[in-house]
Amino acid sequence: MEQVQILIVEDEILVAQDISNRLSKINYSIAGVALSAQKALDFLEENASIDIILIDIILHGALDGIELARIINEKYRIPFIFLTSHADRNIVSRAISVKPYAYILKPFNDRQLSVAIEMALINFATGKPEKNPLRTHEFTVADNKVMQIMDSLFLKKKHHFER
Repeated sequence: MEQVQILIVEDEILVAQDISNRLSKINYSIAGVALSAQKALDFLEENASIDIILIDIILHGALDGIELARIINEKYRIPFIFLTSHADRNIVSRAISVKPYAYILKPFNDRQLSVAIEMALINFATGKPEKNPLRTHEFTVADNKVMQIMDSLFLKKKHHFER
């Protein structure tokens, strides 16, 4: 089985490295780290095997994470999770408008990250973006199922998915 390929879009290199380490620890594969929205778009043009993207909402550069997500929805159809330390109404409203598949408030722990990835993959497979991204999510044994996304099957193994 292949590990789920994750692209991290985070402009703070130490935070990106921490997220990368956490994901590796829970058996996800880091396809790459992009420090800006433009670098993420360049990476997506060159790499077709990305399964999910973690996007910081506040990014340096011409595009923020929400604008990046809008482009991802239109051009790539890849599930994404917003990461942010900002939860004010304006940002949450803008974030909801691009239909994220999950939303994580910083700081977060490994379990929150793992659950958000599971939730995003399930929401994407069922075609249901997250309507209330700030609610707490827990998964039960009944949630452990095989999912098909495009031409791949995703199976849950312990606390993570594998392609």
